[in-house]
Amino acid sequence: MSSPYYFEQPPGEVPAPPVWLWYRVYAAAMCVMYLLIGAGCIGLYFVAPPSPDRLFIIVMAVISLPFALLFGAALALPKKPWAYWVHLALMGLGMTSACCMLASGPLIWFWLKPEAKAMFGVR
Repeated sequence: MSSPYYFEQPPGEVPAPPVWLWYRVYAAAMCVMYLLIGAGCIGLYFVAPPSPDRLFIIVMAVISLPFALLFGAALALPKKPWAYWVHLALMGLGMTSACCMLASGPLIWFWLKPEAKAMFGVR
């Protein structure tokens, strides 16, 4: 089959480059971080006295819990071309935070190399 999205080898037969392990560590750490932020915000909501800051606590909980699910689900995605771009978008999401930028930047650098693309069947 000569699809423009696949190399000659099927994606499952290409060995995983080292960036794959580091991406999985990154995604798991981001999932745990967002879970802790969400749980902390929910706990803080019930402990903090009523104030305008409670709105910020609610917003942080509402934002962080879906991100935790997104990063957790990313660990189970198949090695398909569309999943390559989902993983890249999640690394780009990490670039929006100063604390995660140090991990996301090098990950993106190595993710764009041909070895990672070959694993997912992306040209």
